[in-house]
Amino acid sequence: MSPDVEEVVRRELDAVSAEVTPRPEWTAAVLTGLEHEQAKVRRRRLASVVAAAAVVALVVVVVGARGAGRPQPAPEPDRTTRHQMVDIGGRSLGLSCWGVSPAGTPTVVLETGLGGHAATYDEVRADLADELRVCTYDRAGTGQSHAANSFPRTARTLSDDLAALVEAGGLGRSIVLVTDGFTALSGAVFAGDHPELVTGLVFLDPRGPHVSRAEARALGEPAPGEVELLTELRSQYRTDSLSRNGEQVSYPASEAEVAALLDAPGPAFGATPVVVLSPALGRQALPPLPGAIRSRWWQAWQADQDLLASESTSGAVRDVPEVSGSLAASAPTWVSSAVREVAGLER
Repeated sequence: MSPDVEEVVRRELDAVSAEVTPRPEWTAAVLTGLEHEQAKVRRRRLASVVAAAAVVALVVVVVGARGAGRPQPAPEPDRTTRHQMVDIGGRSLGLSCWGVSPAGTPTVVLETGLGGHAATYDEVRADLADELRVCTYDRAGTGQSHAANSFPRTARTLSDDLAALVEAGGLGRSIVLVTDGFTALSGAVFAGDHPELVTGLVFLDPRGPHVSRAEARALGEPAPGEVELLTELRSQYRTDSLSRNGEQVSYPASEAEVAALLDAPGPAFGATPVVVLSPALGRQALPPLPGAIRSRWWQAWQADQDLLASESTSGAVRDVPEVSGSLAASAPTWVSSAVREVAGLER
């Protein structure tokens, strides 16, 4: 790993540690993951050169054998098995796909939030499957999928699993990725690591990389007579109980990975279209904290949502009216419309 990249990530981890106490192994896990990713990028570049040479050779053979300019029949739409287990290298993930993939259209991957269920997307999937191939999958250790083989999990390890699934599952070379809540972090890493794959991004009420730090700061110092909830929340951030989730995903390590990506110069997503959908009544879903703290928490969420949109030259934030909870379940037509938009389709 280059010294410059390692320095950026260490700075981000140090910043997170000012408000959240990470486990000792997280720094090593993040740096090891980055080094692994850089090695993969080098291998992909070499593979691209070899593949390009092979394509040129194949074209020469075909043209010589069949004659130049001879029209070929269009391929049939790619129809996939509805449910399958896909081996991603010694372990398998459960994958479900519906619909077809007409020529020139991307595959839509619907990513659930932590602790979420693919059924949340049922209406979105039903709306889109007549036009696009739509897929959901079970992350490692959830549903039918095998458990991960290393911990803690981070945004990058989730992204790596998805990249392996796209390749092994034959999902094509054009992906529209929809994420929910925390999985915006792994989605951002996936888009940053695989710009050649990602045609568009839709973030549903995303939790950005700076939210935890802002929320911890907003809680302030302990005060006599404060409400018990403040004490409990302060303890959660100090001990990082958020990372003790069912998938064993580290919040601080994931946030450090994505902050390093988004805080670097230039738009992280380039010209890839991005739509951020935000529940207009989302503030109502926050814990019953004193008004000033709730305002600062909500501002932190909105600031990072604006940041995600600004990382694309074609990014937008849209408030979904009269919704405070899950957008996939409560506003499926908004989600479908955003997918069509970033996929370049018109209803």
